[in-house]
Amino acid sequence: MTRKPDPVLTAHQAGLVRRSFDHLRVEQPGTDPDARLLALMCLLRAVRSGTANLVAQDVTGLRVADPHATISALTASGWLVAIPEVVLSADPATPAACTVSAFSDPVNPWSVSKHNRSRASGWTTRLLANKLLRKKPNSVRITALYITAHADSNGSILIDPAFLLAACALGGQADLATATQTLIDIGWLTECRFGTAGLEACLAGPILPLVPAPPPAIPDPDKPSRRSRAAAARASTSGVSITMEAAGLITGREAQLAAWVENFRTEHGHGPSWAALATAHGWSRDYGRPHTVTRVALLKLHTSGWLAGLRKPYGLRPGPQYLHQCEADEETATTSSSPSQYSVTQTAQRPPRRASFSEATVTLW
Repeated sequence: MTRKPDPVLTAHQAGLVRRSFDHLRVEQPGTDPDARLLALMCLLRAVRSGTANLVAQDVTGLRVADPHATISALTASGWLVAIPEVVLSADPATPAACTVSAFSDPVNPWSVSKHNRSRASGWTTRLLANKLLRKKPNSVRITALYITAHADSNGSILIDPAFLLAACALGGQADLATATQTLIDIGWLTECRFGTAGLEACLAGPILPLVPAPPPAIPDPDKPSRRSRAAAARASTSGVSITMEAAGLITGREAQLAAWVENFRTEHGHGPSWAALATAHGWSRDYGRPHTVTRVALLKLHTSGWLAGLRKPYGLRPGPQYLHQCEADEETATTSSSPSQYSVTQTAQRPPRRASFSEATVTLW
């Protein structure tokens, strides 16, 4: 059975994880990494409704030293409303409903969607279950979680170590140094140093798939979007029918368009796509009306005999009208020239004679 890939957080979902850590840094539920890790789990489950459903496996699966004392550390301050004995005896059929006071009134104060809450909580669970962290102390696991959630799309991290210490309930700078060194030893980080700007670190290659996605690019206000270009095209052609607009693209250019198609086939060995023809002649490729205009223009060329092979992928080719015109032009050039003009040198410079339409139909297409 193929293992599912680790879920990738969007920038918004990663922001929810980071905001949760900020809440823990300010509220300080619990006094050690065990309690802080359980608090993070409860917060991500209760952020929308104010209630986190827990079973015994949720607590024991975090590998806390004393599950009862860990739950009691969160309930003692009132941050979590729960009965430790009930939680530790709960099973999936009858989970224990635990209330996170800060998120029960009002409900969903951060306006988190159901999908984003689920993805952020799932990402946290999967990261903690990573085989590199599975048997490590919770001081190392929560440090890895905090660092990874704050990484950019390249895996680089620059954070304030004081914020990390407070959010993860580490004992001090020595505990943080021990945790980061352990992350380097197990291959979670490639480097980590404490500089004047803060804690600088870099995630190892195997961990990069867990990095949250970068925020979406800010659109360039000077570059119109496809939708605005389509709106401008509609405005410029208001009152003009699609048939008239299509005719304006090809009228007087039929032979030129067919010749371009012929040259394309000669160069590439197959006909051009509709998009390639439109791009080469400056026609809009946007969806909606521009796309319809291009289609009608090509149908007109096909109906009038200037193009053929319209319904076959990469089968676009010059039509019979173009081939007849080429043949007529060649005959006209032959009858208007005197025999003496065809010296050996001049004959070599003439373009090769095009096959007649019947010949082309049989031999080429």
